[in-house]
Amino acid sequence: MRWVEGLCLLALAIATPAIAQMPSAPATAEKAALARFDQDIAAAKTAMMADPGQALGLADKALVRAHALGASPQAERAMATAEWLKGEAYIRISEPAKARPIIDAALARVAIHGWNTKLQGDLMRSRGAIAATAGNIVEALQDYQRAHDIFRAAREVRSQAISLQDIGQIYSDAGDYPRALDYYSQAGELYSADPGFRLSTFNNRAEVLRLLGRYDEAERDYRGALKSARELGSPLLKVQILANLASAETERHKFGAAGQAIAEALGLSRSGDAASLRPAVYAAAAKLKAAQGDVAGAAALLRKTFAGDDLTKTTMPNKEFHATAADVFEKLGDHAMAFQHLKAFERLDKEASRLTASAASQLMAARFDFQNQKQKIFERDARIHQQQAEFRTKLLLSLFAAATIVLVLLLISALRIRKSRNETRAANIVLNQTNTALEKALKAKTEFLATTSHEIRTPLNGILGMAQILLTNPRLDAEAREQVQVVFGAGEAMRALVDDILDVAKMETGEVAVVQEDVAFRAILEDAARLWSGHAAAKDIALHLEIGAAPARILSDGARLRQIIGNLLSNAVKFTREGSVTLRAHAADDSEMLVVEVEDSGIGIPADHIERVFEAFHQVDGGLDRQFSGTGLGLSICRKLAHALGGELSVVSAVGAGSRFTLRVPLQRPDDGADVPQRCGRPASLAEARLLLVEGNPLTQGMMRSILEPVAAVVDCLPDGDSAIAAIRAATADHLLVEARSATVQGQLLMDPLRSLVATCREAGVPISLLFAPGDDLPLDEMEHLGATQLIVKPINAVQLIAALQGIYADEERSTEFPELAQHPKQQFTP
Repeated sequence: MRWVEGLCLLALAIATPAIAQMPSAPATAEKAALARFDQDIAAAKTAMMADPGQALGLADKALVRAHALGASPQAERAMATAEWLKGEAYIRISEPAKARPIIDAALARVAIHGWNTKLQGDLMRSRGAIAATAGNIVEALQDYQRAHDIFRAAREVRSQAISLQDIGQIYSDAGDYPRALDYYSQAGELYSADPGFRLSTFNNRAEVLRLLGRYDEAERDYRGALKSARELGSPLLKVQILANLASAETERHKFGAAGQAIAEALGLSRSGDAASLRPAVYAAAAKLKAAQGDVAGAAALLRKTFAGDDLTKTTMPNKEFHATAADVFEKLGDHAMAFQHLKAFERLDKEASRLTASAASQLMAARFDFQNQKQKIFERDARIHQQQAEFRTKLLLSLFAAATIVLVLLLISALRIRKSRNETRAANIVLNQTNTALEKALKAKTEFLATTSHEIRTPLNGILGMAQILLTNPRLDAEAREQVQVVFGAGEAMRALVDDILDVAKMETGEVAVVQEDVAFRAILEDAARLWSGHAAAKDIALHLEIGAAPARILSDGARLRQIIGNLLSNAVKFTREGSVTLRAHAADDSEMLVVEVEDSGIGIPADHIERVFEAFHQVDGGLDRQFSGTGLGLSICRKLAHALGGELSVVSAVGAGSRFTLRVPLQRPDDGADVPQRCGRPASLAEARLLLVEGNPLTQGMMRSILEPVAAVVDCLPDGDSAIAAIRAATADHLLVEARSATVQGQLLMDPLRSLVATCREAGVPISLLFAPGDDLPLDEMEHLGATQLIVKPINAVQLIAALQGIYADEERSTEFPELAQHPKQQFTP
């Protein structure tokens, strides 16, 4: 009655989808194709139990659909699934030779596209079944064990338990019932959620227990199988289990219970699928009748059991019934029938013995190989352990030696480090002392430069002023005029050098201040071009001004912009022998940066000097025979001022092709509604104005008067701010020019008299120009908030001073602006 085991295991295996791991296709057409494929697979699984031939056709149909899915891992897994079902169908119709190549092909596919998946485990089980059918017990056992390992890796507990039952079947066929019982028990402990699986487990255990003579346990497991069969509602399975249970109870002489089981089985097998098992029920009933001594009744039932069967071709499940029949017919005196059943029994017994012996011998050989392999593994492990021990010994000795060496080296290093640390500490002390001395020396140098430059500037300004006065004297003869011009030119050069040194000193001490003010940017560009146009014309160089796209007004530091642009123009004119110099300005495309470019066709800069030109005191043609004069401070100052303005100064140049210096600074536009002082009711130009000069130094008064009288209607001079306030209130002046420090009133801070003076001018509507040099007593930011009409930062030369004063009387557009006017040091004159 062992065939029920294979029946249950097949049902369990087919019930689980083999392509559960296949991912869904993204495309709608592929989804539809997969849906049709899944339908064919499900139909093949359903037909596998009742009609394997029909299942074979459905598997072929599914295989065609899988081929149509295209080339992809998903399609390969689908083809492997269809091939698995096709191979299973061949196994069920007893054609394992046809099943083997199909199963092997499917295994080759999943080895690439489905390694360690449930599908691979199912294919291993199928190949194991083919090997078992062919009598290759060792190969079957290996496949079942491999399937078990795959299911365990894939966490398919149910399939893992099924593979344990397969292994148990191998040992049961080999007559190793204790080992078979162990595998069946492991399967039941591993998985018991499915009533079909519980039925198979209980029935297999019961069969083995009955063969071991443990009838009480066998009866208990048969009743457990019967309970599972009732849960499944399958008359076929209930009939088979009832027949097995009746045989076990007959062997225990529980004739009443056996009779009840047989009666129920006969009732269930009257029709339907269970009717095919009615001969097995008759055989169990005959066994009961024979045990009860009813030989005639037993013979009648046995005739029903084997009715229409060829006794020379009966199968293994009938072996036990042939033995019963031989005994019954012998007692009835029907020796011919008894002999036929005895021959059938001997035939099946020899076949069973052969199969058992073959299986046992193969398992014995496998165990021998396994033990031999274990011995080899043990010997190998022993050698490995010995080698490892030797390696550990050598390693420990090596580590000890290395540690000793390292310790010695560390000790030596520690001593050297200690010595080096002491030397470093002593060197640091000396270095700190040297740095302190150097900082003091640098500070002293900077202070000396600033003080000396300032002290040199005062007499130098007097020399330049008197030279300008002499040059304005029409009675001066040509030779004397030429000599004075030489003196004036030399003084200008010396003043530029002093101013550069003073600027560098201020930058080193961090005294460079940047302010945000409303600046007439175009006017600055025009003034710079006008200033250097004469120098360019003297060298026969064209000076071009391209400022059409430049903003008229910006918020920035006008003094610093004038200084940078003037210095760049100065260098361009100086280093250009022929060609042209172009000053252009425009807003960048993103309107966030203001771009000023000074381009020339001069001598150019070598590539290795491009960045070095911005270093202090560096000149491209440095040396005793250089062609161009200068200190080499101008571009260094310009870049530092550009950084102070939040921008950058760069250069592109090639030797012999000229240079282009580009200044980029943030572009901020003033508010259109900014308060602009109105200057109405005043003379139309400086030439018509009564100019009042406030200057406390008589020498400076004389120089200033000689400069201003040719360009103003009237020039009056006063020594202090109080006198100026009285003159403004008396309406005797149209324009006030104040040297800021001359406005000092005894006992007051310098800013207070200036505020009074500015307030008086604003009340009277008189423009006031404050001439000053920023310092601690005259901070630039406070000067900006005084409200003066014009701030003029010293030093400034006579021409620029006159231009600044005349700028107040310019056209209507510029008359609404009050820029702070400051020039580059090389273009300044301090009155």
